[in-house]
Amino acid sequence: MSLTWLESVSLEELRKHPLHPLNQPLKMWRYIPAKSWIPDICLRNYGKWRKRRYIDPGIVEVTSETGEKLYLVKVILPVRSSTATLYELCNLADQYGIGWIQASKMGNAIILCNDETKARELAKVLRDRGYLVGGWGPRLRNIKICSCFLTCTTAVIDAVPIEKSLGDALIDYTQKELPALLTIKVSACPNACGGGFDAADIGIVGYPASVPYMEGWRIKVLCPPRLLLDACPVGDITMIKDPKTGRPIGAEIRGMTCMACARITQIPNISKNS
Repeated sequence: MSLTWLESVSLEELRKHPLHPLNQPLKMWRYIPAKSWIPDICLRNYGKWRKRRYIDPGIVEVTSETGEKLYLVKVILPVRSSTATLYELCNLADQYGIGWIQASKMGNAIILCNDETKARELAKVLRDRGYLVGGWGPRLRNIKICSCFLTCTTAVIDAVPIEKSLGDALIDYTQKELPALLTIKVSACPNACGGGFDAADIGIVGYPASVPYMEGWRIKVLCPPRLLLDACPVGDITMIKDPKTGRPIGAEIRGMTCMACARITQIPNISKNS
């Protein structure tokens, strides 16, 4: 799916097409032209970037076939950033860059500059203010975690202190060259919102010590059967039915395929960990 195609179709026509990562936001919300998300220099050189050169661990130069150059300054951010931090980065992007910041999938902020001298000055200012600048090339990109107990109800472990301990121990590897790029992710439960299973070189995943225990007799009083069955992603919960009436009188976890995702804990008063 090309950028030109996204720009050429109407919202009504767009919603007729199958769901795709590029058109999902446009199908669900008010139509916003895709070109408004992209800086002019990137729009002019869309699909034309040909060369990459690492100036230092925190700055990379990309060159287009047209001869234009763009300098990307990577700021490694913590799991959560305050609005004051974001405002400060935006002001620096306006002062030294072209006024654009890209948020990477590893939780980094990439400030776009069109001049190497300004990019070096920006990196120095960021380091002087205590920001961690680095992670380009064969180095540690960042340590990404899920939202954990901040917003999640299925977390098994607290991923934040794990991320902090790993970050303190491995911070030097954002500057030191490694045999290849390195990504580390921490997921607080097997649902792996942090990508600990499939998208990390090193993944840390929290897992319960045992299958959750359910007080099945509570079901007929406190929980609609369908709500409980839908809570299990692998269908390991079965209803106990009255042999005479066929109506549900309880529930049980078979444990054969249970992935211990703890989603039943989102239904109040029906479960507790063994």
